[in-house]
Amino acid sequence: WKIKLDIENINNILTSTIHVKTDLKTTNYHIQIDKGNFEINELIFDAIPDKSLTQITRVDIPHLKVQLSNFVLDFDLEKTVILHHGKINFKIQNFEIKIPSELREEPRIQQVLEQFGIWNNSLLIKELNIFLNIINENTTEIEMFFNAPFIKINLIGGLSIKQDISPPEISLNRMRVEINPVSFGLKTFIKNWEEKHKTELERDNGIIILDLRGLFSNPSIRNLENPISLFKSPHD
Repeated sequence: WKIKLDIENINNILTSTIHVKTDLKTTNYHIQIDKGNFEINELIFDAIPDKSLTQITRVDIPHLKVQLSNFVLDFDLEKTVILHHGKINFKIQNFEIKIPSELREEPRIQQVLEQFGIWNNSLLIKELNIFLNIINENTTEIEMFFNAPFIKINLIGGLSIKQDISPPEISLNRMRVEINPVSFGLKTFIKNWEEKHKTELERDNGIIILDLRGLFSNPSIRNLENPISLFKSPHD
């Protein structure tokens, strides 16, 4: 493999207070970040196997930004990480993955790409914006906007987190998701899902509205006559 990574520039502005406490038995860290801005501009990653350009995989990230404020966490190398409070904003724009043409010809890959309306061997994400407001150790507010040529998603709600176990248990609380499936393949996939589960999702001018509750690993859609688990088979 020939690997190449180009980054035009990285900007990092950080105002922080870091306390480190150690002894012979444990290693504890307390980290407090008052304000932080981290940016990467024009990151391009190329991977070419055996110098074959037809199998090149390229990841192009023109702009990535992470902002932190009033962020406090504690962690023990032998135990768990505890987030106390803080605000995190992650934003990425025009993120593009070039899919190798030979991989594109695989029947299963081809089926998935066509379902998403991807015909030019390029997966483009125009914008992904995630905002987290960590209120305390157990409660977090989340907002997310996802925009791609094949789908648009708006999400807002709350997360309940049990951080004292490994891995942490995350539950969705009052999670409203608005989905606009743009590609014909995705619209067909959703219609087939509705027929399989003998239900019809709530819509507002073509926008699908989901009220999600329950564990992050398998939440249920509550705004239906009979709530349905999102990932669980109807025969389970």
